[in-house]
Amino acid sequence: MNSRDDLGIGIVAVGLSAQATGIGKEFVEHTERRAREHGASRMHQYALGPDTYARELLESLGYEDVRHFYEMAIELTERPELMDVEIESIQPDEAEAFYAALDEAFQDHWEHHTTPFAEWYERYVASPNFDLSLWYVVRSDGEIAAIALNQANRNGGGLVGVLGVRRAFRGRGYAKALLYRSFAEFWDRGMPRVTLGVDASNPTGATHLYERVGMHVEAENVVYEKPLA
Repeated sequence: MNSRDDLGIGIVAVGLSAQATGIGKEFVEHTERRAREHGASRMHQYALGPDTYARELLESLGYEDVRHFYEMAIELTERPELMDVEIESIQPDEAEAFYAALDEAFQDHWEHHTTPFAEWYERYVASPNFDLSLWYVVRSDGEIAAIALNQANRNGGGLVGVLGVRRAFRGRGYAKALLYRSFAEFWDRGMPRVTLGVDASNPTGATHLYERVGMHVEAENVVYEKPLA
């Protein structure tokens, strides 16, 4: 169980042989107690989309299906042709400006919470996959308009960890250009498999963009929510 402000977060996954024992209900109730102890007033439980047991268990305990997330992938068969959009990697002294653009791009996304830059950056720097050469930006009149934060050697290939376009710069093809640039770099590094995660109800229509560039859904995760009395 993890927690964030007023929210407790848990994951439900119970093996077939244990589903009749009642242990799933015990674990869910345990996470709720722990969340209350940490001051949470609501609970999110994550489960795999096809997991009928988890859905029925959580619904019986008062949870509601509130959000779906997709894990999408593509197996490149050739290096993609790049779009006519100037894209560059950031320098170390641009990391804070990069984060500011990222944070702004995600302000209208579900359950977005702004994290202090130092805390956010430290998490990435500590990762063995940290590589600023894979952090891309598109600029407009000198300011960062769109960003892509990629990581190599994740999920069997390359990972597009974050892709965002600030609201004022949407509709110009920047997200697609960043995707193709990311795909091309992973191809050059010998990683034809590329993955990413996306909110199925993303307000920018990102899921449709990913499908248009050839990505497909590999897995679905569901978020169930319940207020904690």
